[in-house]
Amino acid sequence: MDTENTNENDKIEDIEAEEEYQEIDYGDDDPGYHTHDYESSSYQDSIASYAFSINECLYENGRRYHKYFGTDRNLHPIDETEHERLDLHHEIFVLLLDGELYKAPLDPSKQTRILDIGTGTGVWAFEMACKFPDAEIIATDLSPVARFPWGALANCRFEVDDVEREWLYQDNSFSFIHMRNVSIIDWDYLMGQMFRTTQPGGWVEISDLGGVCYSDNGTLAVDQGASTYIETLSDALARAGRPFQTGASLKGHLEKAGFVNIQVFRYKQPWGPWPSQKALKQAGALFLMQADTGFEAYALAPLTRILGMGHEEAMQICKGGIMASKNKNAHVYNYYHLAIGQKPKY
Repeated sequence: MDTENTNENDKIEDIEAEEEYQEIDYGDDDPGYHTHDYESSSYQDSIASYAFSINECLYENGRRYHKYFGTDRNLHPIDETEHERLDLHHEIFVLLLDGELYKAPLDPSKQTRILDIGTGTGVWAFEMACKFPDAEIIATDLSPVARFPWGALANCRFEVDDVEREWLYQDNSFSFIHMRNVSIIDWDYLMGQMFRTTQPGGWVEISDLGGVCYSDNGTLAVDQGASTYIETLSDALARAGRPFQTGASLKGHLEKAGFVNIQVFRYKQPWGPWPSQKALKQAGALFLMQADTGFEAYALAPLTRILGMGHEEAMQICKGGIMASKNKNAHVYNYYHLAIGQKPKY
């Protein structure tokens, strides 16, 4: 993709049967006590097998990757190094949103059930559970990588799920659906399920990082490592059917699904602490802190699997991006695109 210089300034409903029932304690005299309860060996073996399956990983390029739903489902690593980076990136996103967790105009009194798609470490869901203690927060991801103490908050739980497969949540069951920086192939299916399960009047918020580098002062050419990195990564993701999203594409997904009152925002994500504005400088500093592992996290799998590069060649391109972020003379940034839409109330 072409790089540019610009002067723009910049964003199951669960049907709970209320049946009365009696719990009968047969004790050890129950004829099925030793063979049909949850402590039976076959049940425990089944659970152990499932637990092993969802935790099974692919080791590649010195990193651990998702395998359970297919190795093509998540091109980012899922190891501890990536967990630490994701937590740092969460702080960057919050800074870009002026300290907020979301942009949608949520009515706190109407937040009953919130879904976080692609939760990663679960930090966003956990903080939302603290912010909305009366709402149920469901956080999903392909792998059980969330590392927050889920039992600590009664209103927050984690589910292993692939959102591009069948949704089991019932119609009109969520007051807010949030998805941040998740690579998707079947946008039509996903947005259709979002629309179906959002309550009338409820909101959906989707966002992604842009695949174009910019500078406001013509310094992008100072270090071509940034351009080479982002263009090569964009090419790989496009070939995989997972292109970077823009404000226009996010808006299109919401419109096609039937959402209204759509708004689109974009925010500068600086590749270093060069901005003078305090929040952006902090965001840039955090970007620099996660750069050494971040550039690899985004690009190693796409470049080696999709473009067929060798490990060393892919690492050289990643190192070029890292060095660009550390070049004080190159005021490079990309955009964080975000769009919100409301399900019609009637």
